[in-house]
Amino acid sequence: MSSNGAPFLLINAFTTSAFGGNPCLVVFVEDLEGKDEELSKTAINFQQPMMSVVSKTALASDTPNALVHDIRFFASNGKQVPICGHGTLAAGAAIFSLPEMANTSVDTIMFRNRDGQFLKAEKVSGGLVEISLPSGPLCEATDEEKKRLQPFLDRAFGRQVKVKNIMTGGVHYSVYNLVELDESENLEECEINADELKDNGYIVNVITTSSPTANELTTLTRTPMATLHLQWSSTEEYHLWAWDMGKVHHTAIVVQRIKSNMHVAQLGIIGDDKRLPVVIKLARGEAQQEPLLREYGFYTRELKSLQGTVVPKCYGFFRGRVHGVKLGCLILEYCFEARPDLNHEAEFYRKAMIAACKLHYAGLVHGDLLSGKHVIGQGKEPRIIDFSKAVRHTCQNGVPTNPYERNPEKRRFCPELMELERHFSLVIDGPTTHQVMYGIPTSFRPAVPTTVKRRKRVRGVFVMMTVKTLPNATMTRLLFSVFDVTTQAFYKAKHSFAIVNLKPIVPGHVLVVPQRSVPRLADLDDSELTCLMRSINHVGKVMERVYGGDGLTIACQDGKAAGQSVPHVHFHILPRKFHGDPFAGKNDEIYPALEENEASIPHNLKHIPLRVDADDDRKPRTLPEMEQEAQWLKGFFEETQQ
Repeated sequence: MSSNGAPFLLINAFTTSAFGGNPCLVVFVEDLEGKDEELSKTAINFQQPMMSVVSKTALASDTPNALVHDIRFFASNGKQVPICGHGTLAAGAAIFSLPEMANTSVDTIMFRNRDGQFLKAEKVSGGLVEISLPSGPLCEATDEEKKRLQPFLDRAFGRQVKVKNIMTGGVHYSVYNLVELDESENLEECEINADELKDNGYIVNVITTSSPTANELTTLTRTPMATLHLQWSSTEEYHLWAWDMGKVHHTAIVVQRIKSNMHVAQLGIIGDDKRLPVVIKLARGEAQQEPLLREYGFYTRELKSLQGTVVPKCYGFFRGRVHGVKLGCLILEYCFEARPDLNHEAEFYRKAMIAACKLHYAGLVHGDLLSGKHVIGQGKEPRIIDFSKAVRHTCQNGVPTNPYERNPEKRRFCPELMELERHFSLVIDGPTTHQVMYGIPTSFRPAVPTTVKRRKRVRGVFVMMTVKTLPNATMTRLLFSVFDVTTQAFYKAKHSFAIVNLKPIVPGHVLVVPQRSVPRLADLDDSELTCLMRSINHVGKVMERVYGGDGLTIACQDGKAAGQSVPHVHFHILPRKFHGDPFAGKNDEIYPALEENEASIPHNLKHIPLRVDADDDRKPRTLPEMEQEAQWLKGFFEETQQ
């Protein structure tokens, strides 16, 4: 029970075993009137399937062995529901467990809900609690409503599920939804992802099935939730949960600290003696949970097929609240940090390069492979770890470099893979990583352009490194007014292009420009204007994703009177964030900063610095720095003709 604020208990209903049943948070407050908004936020913070709020003081009762309390029910999304079975059961059990109830004759609790209805919890033999709830007539859903709900159910079951009928609670219980499955469906063997039902318009979803051989209707209600008992010491332990991992109850014992938010633990299933070593990554507070949840999303989507071969296996993401603070826990396979011996180093790096190609083919850029900390050994095989800096990415065939391309000017090389190939100093005289990954026969390769070979010593092992000379590619010059910005461009469409900014206000601040140099939007013809707007939309979406933004600031000074400094119409695109944005909480201040940035563009373009003044807070970048960013960003775009 909490020592500060409102006292509460966490009760598991519909079970007689630890970590079983349906969890419910039971909170005791003095007065329920006028506190719906505050209680709704509390339910969201605790993130338990249901929160029952009970009045501390019992109301007057005509029955000597009964108490009457007000009660309210709040789901994990903060919405209030009139009735909840396991919420009533948990609230009754909580009151009966209070020390002051030990020597009383009270065996019945009557709960009055928000609609004035009474829900009864009775103490029965064996220390169990039995509930009686009010009822109302079911209403069959319309054909249109059934059709709308079917996709939600299919996603929740992970397949097309056969539904016999769908009913709703009618006028009095409109937030309740009852789904009866076809007799051929075995609900006990189904794994249901309850998250997929969150946005179907109903707060409580009951899924039932019936057996044609049973004497009476057998109803099963599923709330699949896994739990984690995380033990730090003999005196400190955390209780966490997960919705998307079935109904398995885990235990993990922390055995070693790697760093403040990362530990080694022994993971097992409650009741089973088998244990396996895992790494747990912790996030304390909402701000830290967001990137950890994002990393977990990568493991369950893009990296799902690569688990256990290219990346560690993922055993789930659990969450809860510890000492009043939200806690997230990502559990991953423990990979040994073994390095290959000198005799097998070159082969290890070749495999690591293939693993990196597979990452890109799956749709991710790791973001920090060149640091050397995130490619480690699991036996003789490499594993790529830590996707906290990863971003989604469309890679052109997952190719690091390809000197045999007949039209290299049409090929975008992937910066991360190209730099990683150089970092590993791989042998390119044999099949390339691209050929190994896609099974392309070496005999199909075109003639090799001019190459110069030299020997290089890497960690005591001599390997051959090939320096390639590519044919000169023809490139159309891109002008921003009278300034050549060809090498600073990272995206090009039929009538428009995008360039990096010399002095970005926020990370990812770029410009989108029409190819024809005109001062006003009104000077563009329809096809140019359409292409420009599509480019702004496309570039904005990609930049928001790459820089982890939550929104965009898009600005244009259309004409000199509006503050335009370069007589070539252009749009500023700035990714914005809820957390970590330099203008967070003071959005209006970004517009004076944009005006200042716009005014400095002509001077800065004329004098792109070779060195930077260390006293300026927002430093102009050198041309090589801008070109490097442009090359990196090119990997996220596919050149289109609009």
